[in-house]
Amino acid sequence: MGSKKTPLYTSINKLYIVASFIILLLPINLLATPPQIDPDGMWDSLTYCISSAFVETLEVIDIDGDFFTVTSNFGQVVPQTFYNDAENVAHWFGYIAFDLTDDCGEVNEESLTITAVDIHDDSSSQTYGPFAFLGRLGVSMNPTLDIRPGEQDWMPVYLESATCFCMGGFVLTVEFDFAVVTVTDVRLGDVLADNAQYFIPANEPHGPGTYRCTFIAIPNSNLCDLAEDQPFLEIKFQVNNGPDYPDSFTTPICFYTEEPYYESNTISDKSGYGIWYPYGCDYGAVQLDTECGNITVLDEQNSGYAYFPGDVNMYNGNWPPQVIGGDVTYLVNFFRGMESSIPCELAGYWASSDANGDCNVIGSDVTRLVTYFRGQNEILSCQDFPPLWQTTEDLPAEAPGGWPNCESDPGFGKLRPAGSVK
Repeated sequence: MGSKKTPLYTSINKLYIVASFIILLLPINLLATPPQIDPDGMWDSLTYCISSAFVETLEVIDIDGDFFTVTSNFGQVVPQTFYNDAENVAHWFGYIAFDLTDDCGEVNEESLTITAVDIHDDSSSQTYGPFAFLGRLGVSMNPTLDIRPGEQDWMPVYLESATCFCMGGFVLTVEFDFAVVTVTDVRLGDVLADNAQYFIPANEPHGPGTYRCTFIAIPNSNLCDLAEDQPFLEIKFQVNNGPDYPDSFTTPICFYTEEPYYESNTISDKSGYGIWYPYGCDYGAVQLDTECGNITVLDEQNSGYAYFPGDVNMYNGNWPPQVIGGDVTYLVNFFRGMESSIPCELAGYWASSDANGDCNVIGSDVTRLVTYFRGQNEILSCQDFPPLWQTTEDLPAEAPGGWPNCESDPGFGKLRPAGSVK
């Protein structure tokens, strides 16, 4: 008899069983479908130059419908939406934000790698670039500067993140209320002044109430690691006389913001020749975060007397005033008759020598000064003669006009009869 043939359907079933068994034996990762990063290819045409505060949206999908997370080696990944559609495809939407404050204004060229981590399947990565990441610098002024009408003081300008940046030049323009204040002078910080090839101030470049400074360093000056607590530029403002200012009236001093902004406020890298261009990876001019300063107009009538408590000899008219051992010596010699003159009377009163604040100049003031130097007491002041400056932190950068104003300073308030010093 001939051999019995196996039915066709039986052979197919056996083949299916064998194939299924082989599939079960295959490594699971051969069947996994990793997430797909940027399926529409939007990031392939991303701009080369990425500056701080730049944001770019991103989509990642997984046809398996698995949950996954997204990371990046640069910038901050911010997820917004994750869902599975009707076909169980997982969709991740979010963006990557670039806050480059730690990049010190330098242009750093790096590749950007985005990774999607699927806890069930393989992860996937996609590399883009390289891109030029342009950092940013902070430029700020004193948040408050106290000036009296008719007087003037220096407004410092600071460079933040300066310790990892090399400066080659800058253009900075400030704007202010010209009815309240006037620019009377400008100067560079010591390090920049010693390395200036070009420094030109310009009054009213955009009309009244604007002032511009342009600086280019000598080539190869190596102006790096500038101290953040030392101003690289100072602008002297005077408070105008005239109106009766409200109590604690404050007027802002800001960086000029009208377009084109880059023509008014730019800082260049060490090349020094990008200061008239917009910031960008091809120009050498960095992105700036600018902060306003403020000038507070002090009350002219009730602000006090121009002396520093305990500075018996008024530091011989030098500035800034200070309390030193010579003040004790002078007061002792005065009581002994070895010093016949009072260094400075204000409205008939030797206010700076009243160290214990009892509104009399007597031997106990010597004791007070001695115990002050021993760290046992503080120096006080007569309540009838409040000082303009109680501590060294209160002292303006430069002496007020006419300092020390002994017996000649008008408008110091209450008078005390001459000869009342005991």
